[in-house]
Amino acid sequence: MARMKKGHWRSLSKNRRLVLDVCAISRRMPLFPAERNVDLSQVAQARSESPSRVSWAAIFTKAFALAAADQPQLRQTYYRLPWPHLYEHNHSVASIAMHRFDGEEDRLCWARIRRVEELTLAEIQRQLDDFKSQPIEVAFRSQHRLSRMPMPIRRLVWGLALNFSGRSRAKEVGTFSMSSVAGLGTYNRFHPTVLSSSLSYGPIDDDGNCLVTLICDHRVIDGYRAGICLQQIEAMLAGPIAEELRQMAESAPSAARAA
Repeated sequence: MARMKKGHWRSLSKNRRLVLDVCAISRRMPLFPAERNVDLSQVAQARSESPSRVSWAAIFTKAFALAAADQPQLRQTYYRLPWPHLYEHNHSVASIAMHRFDGEEDRLCWARIRRVEELTLAEIQRQLDDFKSQPIEVAFRSQHRLSRMPMPIRRLVWGLALNFSGRSRAKEVGTFSMSSVAGLGTYNRFHPTVLSSSLSYGPIDDDGNCLVTLICDHRVIDGYRAGICLQQIEAMLAGPIAEELRQMAESAPSAARAA
């Protein structure tokens, strides 16, 4: 019988350090998931007719930001010091989890897009494409630098970014996050997050339905409000988002004739 090879130790790569930081911070937050089966048939049809490629990540990012314009809880953050209070940012900043390869290693990065509700789907998609195509040290410069620091300094930087200023926190970290592996036919229903709300969506079934999960900080959002927010997100998808995709399809032929 052949002898099994012994295992061996591997050092923790810098690619995993920020993930460990997020997990450590997330464990201290009272997070809970709220879920809703969302009808995406209208937006899926409009998306299929659009001549421009628009990813589901771009679509859900804008739908969330439009819902957050009417639901301020999705732009709020809890602060414990100097007294318990909430900070409400005046616009949405998305923090979108994105898989990149760093050599032969997997790397999880977060793409930040500011004032999402003011952008078109095409503009959001262009920014996402830039984050995917540019070198990691360029597209995610601050995260790349932070991952190279020792843990005590990283945790200090995280502490300052999350607790020093609400405006700075929104700018540097975001007001909401999003993580999905639906493209792999997989659900990611309860992922760690350092923000008050985070969105995840699963694969779309044959009837155009999709399970959407909203992860909430209970200090900011209750279950009832989470349900209202999910309803609002579905309404944005079926309404303004689907309409924008239809307009993209209608304007394409005239643009081609003008050229």
